[in-house]
Amino acid sequence: MNIVDVLIPDAYKLKKVKGGGFTSIIVDEELDPFKVDLIGDDCMVIDTEEMAYITLSISTLYDMIDLIEEAQFQLSKKRKK
Repeated sequence: MNIVDVLIPDAYKLKKVKGGGFTSIIVDEELDPFKVDLIGDDCMVIDTEEMAYITLSISTLYDMIDLIEEAQFQLSKKRKK
């Protein structure tokens, strides 16, 4: 069992946002959750307002890349319709 799945069940799951785009939650190595907005153009905005810093591992960075790619895929499907 993954501790992140237990503590933050919505982590790394895309949610649609009004007006297009997606949002999600990522979790750093200290188990701090951060809201992210996936805004298209292969970009992610990380809300670190409440924290002084964010500690990321290579694994977390790959998870973030997966989120960006999935959001881009979903956005491109939407544009083709």
